[in-house]
Amino acid sequence: MAVTIGVIIDQLVYEYQAEFWHGVCSKAQESGINVISFVGSTLDFSEAGIVNRNKIYNIISSSRIDGAIVLSSSVLSRVGSAEKKEFISKISAYCPVISVGDMFKEYPSIGIDNRKGMYESVNHLIKKHGKKRIAFIGGPETSDEAVIRFNAYRE
Repeated sequence: MAVTIGVIIDQLVYEYQAEFWHGVCSKAQESGINVISFVGSTLDFSEAGIVNRNKIYNIISSSRIDGAIVLSSSVLSRVGSAEKKEFISKISAYCPVISVGDMFKEYPSIGIDNRKGMYESVNHLIKKHGKKRIAFIGGPETSDEAVIRFNAYRE
């Protein structure tokens, strides 16, 4: 019987999430692995519409999947550290889990060097294109990645 992994993602409309999802599905197909996509929204318990969309995350179980990949940089971008850990912990109770984006000491995680990427991008605009007024449009303050990028931008 083939292995089935769950991809936990907040949406498939924007390029980052869509490319991530297509990449996982493509590699899974090449390897004979089944994929179940759990497409909800970002975790944010204050908006009724988002809470309803996120009910999809409640059906994640070991009877459905053998492992999970969580695009934590998107799904968990609007909640604090405690809620992030709680969400990952809940999934890990059912199956092995890997986080993509946010780094967790307790779980395998794949991170991006947001500081270096932003720092080099801004310096490129300054040195190669002579730009002096560069705007920054960032993510939510609860997103570790957004904070790191903003701090690098300010350097």
